[in-house]
Amino acid sequence: MREIVLISRARFFLYLLCMCGISHLVLPSLAYARESNQRADGGGFDAFTGLLGSGGWIASGKSVTPDAISELYAGPSAIDRASGTSIGTTYSQPYKRIDGFDLGSIDLVTDKFSFANLGFSYSRFEIGGFREATSAGALTGRSFDASYDAARLSAAKSYGRFGVGASANYYGISIQNRSKSAFGLDLGAGYSIDSARVLLNLRNLSGDRNDPDRLPIVGEIRGEWSPYRQMHLGVGGTFREDATGEYNVGIQYDIFKMISLLAGYQSGPKEWSAGAIARYQKINLQYGITAHRELDFSHTLSLGVSF
Repeated sequence: MREIVLISRARFFLYLLCMCGISHLVLPSLAYARESNQRADGGGFDAFTGLLGSGGWIASGKSVTPDAISELYAGPSAIDRASGTSIGTTYSQPYKRIDGFDLGSIDLVTDKFSFANLGFSYSRFEIGGFREATSAGALTGRSFDASYDAARLSAAKSYGRFGVGASANYYGISIQNRSKSAFGLDLGAGYSIDSARVLLNLRNLSGDRNDPDRLPIVGEIRGEWSPYRQMHLGVGGTFREDATGEYNVGIQYDIFKMISLLAGYQSGPKEWSAGAIARYQKINLQYGITAHRELDFSHTLSLGVSF
């Protein structure tokens, strides 16, 4: 049977094939596809989580945390030093050349609870315009949509220079009358000194270990350093249970108090990224663009407020 698999992160379409049992899908405006029988690690959930993040976090190659919302994605313990309350909303168009992709998120981080700093995030990825075809390639005339949902609840506590945290995660997929869900538990610890910080994360610790579509266990180490007041550097390494790994690097430079420029690189999807942050009083606007080696540009825009 021919199966269409999008390269790299968009590979979750193979998972959609497996779920709905359709022998062949024709995707609109799909210029880059290849035949394969391989199965994506983590199913679509793993690919979906790779798309999440605020504009600044994406722009820095997921290496620098310019605000509390970005820290929510950096690791469970990263929000331990957040102050006040931050609310953000993000809209993204992944791989603009492919029609029908829309991703939106809403995020919250607050220190208003005495026992810990709390963070919450909800994201929804809608994929429209699937057209059904027979194994011979003939269109049946039927079309349908699919969607992914993700929710995350994080708690972190600071103990001097040390921080610890945990996140409970939910992932769901729906396509036609089929649905599937998964759960994950993330643990993290951090250490801060002067202008530097190191984070250690262990992700996807729960779930059915016999499920071929389960999220793989992932270990992460992240470091951030500000050698100057205006310059912030970040680097990270990710190690998966299948013995594969990747790295990411990024930089943020504050031109003025109100304007920052960011750039980064992720070795896994081989994506370069860049963007900017504009601030006015307690409001910030973040924009990130990534250039995928096969799937064209992705655009991410975030609006945040802190109080």
